Amino acid sequence: MKKLIQPLLAIGLAGVVAAPVAFAQQLEEIIVTATKRETSLQDVPISVTAVMGEAILQGGFSDIEDLSAFIPNLQIRDGFTGQAMRIRGVGSDPGNEAFEQGVAQFHDGVYYGRDTLNQNLFFDMQRVEVVRGPQPTFAGQSATAGAINYISRKPGDQFEANVTVQYGSDEETSLELAVGGPLSDTFALRFSGRYYELDDAGYTDLVTGAPTGTKENTASRLIGVWTPTDRLDITFKAEHNDVFQIGTPNEHSRCELRPQFASAFIAFGFKDACAMDSLANGNNLNVLDGVYASGGANDLWDAAEAIDLALGLAPGDPNGWTPLPAVPGPPVPGTSPVPRGLNDVREYNIPQEREHTSDVFLVDLNWQLGDYTLSSITSYAAYDKHDWLDPDHTSFAIFSDERSEDFNQTAQELRLSSPLDQTFSWMVGAYYQQADNDLSLDIFLPHAAGPPIRAVPPEPGAIAMSDGVDLTEEATWTSVFFSSTWNLTETVRLNLGGRYQDIQKDGVQTLSGASLFAGETSFYANGRGRTFATPVAVESNTDEFLPEVSIQWDANDNIMLYARYAEAVLAGGFVITPPIFQNQTQTYLPEFSEGFEVGLKGRFADGTVELNVTLYDVDFTDFQTSSFDRQTSAFVTTNAGAAHTSGIEFDGRWAVSENFTLGFGGAINEAEYDVFLDGCSNTLLIKQFELANPGEDCFVDLAGQSLPNSPEWEFVLSPTYDFNIGDYGAVISANMVFRDDIHLNDSFDGVSSYDPLNSLVGSSHRIDLRLAISPPDGSWEVALYGRDVTDERVQTGGAFDLVQRSTDPNVYDGGGVQRERGARWGLQGSYFFGN
Repeated sequence: MKKLIQPLLAIGLAGVVAAPVAFAQQLEEIIVTATKRETSLQDVPISVTAVMGEAILQGGFSDIEDLSAFIPNLQIRDGFTGQAMRIRGVGSDPGNEAFEQGVAQFHDGVYYGRDTLNQNLFFDMQRVEVVRGPQPTFAGQSATAGAINYISRKPGDQFEANVTVQYGSDEETSLELAVGGPLSDTFALRFSGRYYELDDAGYTDLVTGAPTGTKENTASRLIGVWTPTDRLDITFKAEHNDVFQIGTPNEHSRCELRPQFASAFIAFGFKDACAMDSLANGNNLNVLDGVYASGGANDLWDAAEAIDLALGLAPGDPNGWTPLPAVPGPPVPGTSPVPRGLNDVREYNIPQEREHTSDVFLVDLNWQLGDYTLSSITSYAAYDKHDWLDPDHTSFAIFSDERSEDFNQTAQELRLSSPLDQTFSWMVGAYYQQADNDLSLDIFLPHAAGPPIRAVPPEPGAIAMSDGVDLTEEATWTSVFFSSTWNLTETVRLNLGGRYQDIQKDGVQTLSGASLFAGETSFYANGRGRTFATPVAVESNTDEFLPEVSIQWDANDNIMLYARYAEAVLAGGFVITPPIFQNQTQTYLPEFSEGFEVGLKGRFADGTVELNVTLYDVDFTDFQTSSFDRQTSAFVTTNAGAAHTSGIEFDGRWAVSENFTLGFGGAINEAEYDVFLDGCSNTLLIKQFELANPGEDCFVDLAGQSLPNSPEWEFVLSPTYDFNIGDYGAVISANMVFRDDIHLNDSFDGVSSYDPLNSLVGSSHRIDLRLAISPPDGSWEVALYGRDVTDERVQTGGAFDLVQRSTDPNVYDGGGVQRERGARWGLQGSYFFGN
């Protein structure tokens, strides 16, 4: 209870201090399309939060992860292998790149199922709608936790243009522009685009001193609207995104610096590489200074011998850092040393970087046929992705990881809708989607040793090798759906809907290997490529009928109460992960959710207060999860058993006066595993378990434990106060969020199965401020902004090092943290032409 008092006091004080004495004004209505019709937010029997495009532009949010900081019960975190997106604590982790997200995304009606598309830029948005809970009827595709709708701004009936330039103290630069309007009586066009660059993310490379975590993104969009008659409109859209990022920083905060306890696992024969990095490069592990290592610029042997020399030890001393000679005879796992000079090999010496380009095209048609409306969305979405990752998180040439993906999707949706102003209204529809995806993953190992059986063994004489896997996937989604509203009385409505979904996935997985020989500077020297094993066919089929039913009661003209039940499914599929110590093809089952919620949506105090409240309870079975298994050095995707999320969430607005508006929101949420036996990922747990249970594989029972990244409570405040400075108008606004503590990874009795010291993040807050000035005609605006002004730098992720457990159960192995960027200040200027 004490945890709740501080944020509640902050909310109360903010309202008391900021509220001026003046007459209030009624709030403007917000229109959403969560039910595929334009409907007032207050009439939709679903938990929806809508963020308008003006707020997105003024907040300077670069993408959905940036915006999610101020939306209760929406958590998005960028990590080593991609972005994890969760609603009410539930979603999909990016460890398996063949995953669809448990939070479905739709941009102008086009389904975005992969986390790669999360990183596309925000620009020229009409609004963003976050829809919580299972969404079978209107989302359908994989929306077990919820859905997010992005709506682009269309050209209006008058010419208008705007340009916004932003520059921040952290060298964050943004240029956004839009221009559009009617070209004739029946055709209008709008072009928009954005350039975004982040040159200082708060991290620098340990060896080179170069900034890391930096971004450079560009995007453009062209939308045309043709209305040949007043009963037909056709929208055309083409959009392109180019996203580039250097590194996903994880800063080491501790390592085992005692040689006798720093036994290595991935670097066979070497001590803990995290500790070696600290000793060789002078990295201070007691200070979170934003310095971390990436790539493989340094040779492990040179560093180990230099450390031994500084300690006065002979190379190969058991108490030193240089490895002992390898055991004679055939390679044995754990004894084959790392060869010298891997830092001269191309594949080990590439810093982390991620890049993707995406293209989306659509044609959206609405045709009035008598009293009915025929709607059609034809779309094509594609992206190419290429990543280089550094699994060992050090400056040494130990591991490297290359990933690529070529994805394309074609979809067609048809809907026929009746008018709403009748006793029984309805909508029927059909959806077809064909998606093809070619994924490739290759992890470069620092040795040629390995298990006695593997799909592609190293060639004779090889000093190092790589393991790879290719997946070619074809997926067909077919569904039919309906929605209906029966006006039982003037105040009571019964909504019935559902979707039959059939998802067929066929794939071919091919394991591969490549060998490196002494003196070579690439695994692919002299035109040599990977050697492929026999392809293996895989398939995954899911077909379900997913019902949805809700009832609404208009208690009066301003208050609506509703109750809703819905089911959803997240399709099963395939696993693409480094095939180290495993040769079998992995698949996983569909995930199911069913949820019940009751809610209130109302306006009070003569329309000056808007309040939406939802109580919910959602159960998940065959819950999909992806975790890292240290004992096989692979990301494992599996069905965890069962989980649930339940609680209360609210949001609203209060027009306190003619000049002051207060937006607010919050959630109290319980997200827990109900059934989940998981393999140990944290080295401390492995040590303790194996000492107590010799010869057994370590596991933890996570039943009753919180899901990662799911705070028990969070509250958001967004006050806005406008006033005059002479003849000029001024607006001061803020975004404030207060959160309970969270575990970044799965926990067992309060101990993370990854990292018990670095996984728990205490209660936190963030405050963004903005002061804007504009002339009476509103033709321009200049604003000063401050983001995360309290400079809390909350931890958002944790590094897990691939290190062996020592024989001392009290010794923790290497670990690290990833943090927010902290306080930044800047200037934003906008100029508006025309309307």
